[in-house]
Amino acid sequence: MSVPGPSRQSGVLNCNLEGADLIHRAGQGDADAFAALYDLYSTPLYSLAFYILKDGGEAGIILKEVFLSVGRDAAAFDRSPLGAYAWLALKIQCQCAELL
Repeated sequence: MSVPGPSRQSGVLNCNLEGADLIHRAGQGDADAFAALYDLYSTPLYSLAFYILKDGGEAGIILKEVFLSVGRDAAAFDRSPLGAYAWLALKIQCQCAELL
């Protein structure tokens, strides 16, 4: 099953709606959705972790931990008022705070 790239709506990237669907599907074990979610958000989330920690190695570890947590925490996202990126960014910030 192929997962389409980010959709465009009125010329604006519609990542939050797509991201929400990808989180839900990844939580159900859909490997393609997980890969698409990673492709969509890994770069900005890594940048956020690096900005907070100032350490590329630690930022990479945090990024891995957050993405691995998506499967077990996807149900919590369904109840979150945050968009997909904001939810993932909050997870990054919480993980980084534990290291500081």
